[in-house]
Amino acid sequence: MTEGERRALEMVEAAETGGRKLIGWQRGLVTLVAVAWCLYQMYAAQVGNIDTLTLRATHLGFAFFLAYLVFPHRKTPGQPQTRVPWYDWILGIGATGTAAYLIAQYPHIASEQGGLLTNTDVWVGSGMIILLLLAAWRTIGIAMPIVAGVFMLYALTGPKGLIRGDLGPQLQLHAGQTWPQVVGQLFANTEGIFGTAIGVSAQIVFLFVLFGAIFDKLGAGEWFMRVAQGLLGGFRGGAAKASILSSALNGVISGSAVSNVVTGGNITIGTMIRTGYSREKAGAIEVASSSNGQLMPPVMGAAAFIMAQNLNIEYRSQIGRAHV
Repeated sequence: MTEGERRALEMVEAAETGGRKLIGWQRGLVTLVAVAWCLYQMYAAQVGNIDTLTLRATHLGFAFFLAYLVFPHRKTPGQPQTRVPWYDWILGIGATGTAAYLIAQYPHIASEQGGLLTNTDVWVGSGMIILLLLAAWRTIGIAMPIVAGVFMLYALTGPKGLIRGDLGPQLQLHAGQTWPQVVGQLFANTEGIFGTAIGVSAQIVFLFVLFGAIFDKLGAGEWFMRVAQGLLGGFRGGAAKASILSSALNGVISGSAVSNVVTGGNITIGTMIRTGYSREKAGAIEVASSSNGQLMPPVMGAAAFIMAQNLNIEYRSQIGRAHV
């Protein structure tokens, strides 16, 4: 394996499987939890009658645990961590515990309490919100937690708390909510944390990504790339055309633009440069084709499923639109 290939693999692992390379029993535990998550999702898809909030909270509980175990708060390039520090164990177990608490208490909250939260519910819900923001920071960066924080601040203060001036009679009616009300909206129903996005992830995206990951590990990604080079490599501008076709074919089994760029671009960018393309143009072609490749069915990026769910478009129609 060349140095470039090694760095490419490290980039994929850091972006999609965390920055840690655990060893010993900790590696075994993470593998066991990941396998258990896969089995649970396949069971849920087969049974089909698991309560909506229970399915989504269990899905989040698994994600919580793995996020804190495999994604370090600080990533050091070239120096992957091989052990989980004690504070990440506490955060991971605590985050998973909040999801387990909701699964156990939700029937009481919905029926006996009439949707109203006790002080304990508010504390646990607050913990879940904070730990979810921290997990998002670790896995996808600081931008999403900042956006979520601004919207929560808006809910607490109302429009007048963030925006000055006359906002019209309708917005003036919103004077802000209390923190228990915000927690109840985010934590104890299917309109906040456990809304459409995590529902699509738990019911659709996870299974397609699992299928694509297995297919890729069997060598399909490399095979698709070689097919594209064999078909188009001899034409004028064939290196760029092969890059586009290989990105589209890789997108069939991978809903990730990052993985597509790194795995395919490691070969296609170098080929384009050797055939006369500038470095900037070769990189731009690969990034554009890989970003669009993630919308290739059947796996597609999570955003495609979320948009389809919000627009009430069936999956078959979505595939047809993607082809058009």
